[in-house]
Amino acid sequence: MSAVKARLVLPCFLMLLNACDTAGPSQPILTKHPPTIRSLECFPASLGPSDSAIVVCNAFDQDGDTLNYTWVGDGRLRLAGAPPGTVHVLASPNSSQVIYYGPLGSPSDTAFVQCIVNDNRGGSVGAVILVPLR
Repeated sequence: MSAVKARLVLPCFLMLLNACDTAGPSQPILTKHPPTIRSLECFPASLGPSDSAIVVCNAFDQDGDTLNYTWVGDGRLRLAGAPPGTVHVLASPNSSQVIYYGPLGSPSDTAFVQCIVNDNRGGSVGAVILVPLR
């Protein structure tokens, strides 16, 4: 008797499960949006040997997700808060990053900073800003 009940319950369960998979007119399908970077700016726009500057990332998430920021330099700059010997600050809650003129391996007139914005739900976007060196 219990074997017959088990056979009947399983098809009913599968029909209910399939009914939940289709969204009707009253059940919109939710779309997940990645973050968007509106701007990435450096203040002041150029950097000299004893200077510091701040890079500001203006980003938002259409879904209202909390954002975090990964900052990456190219080795010609030092990033405030970066672990010694590295050129990055990972998963920071800060939408701005202080940078300093760094140890130059070879003469150069431009450095870069990359900002990667992550919404902690699989969405991310990145941007790069060039920083003229004096």
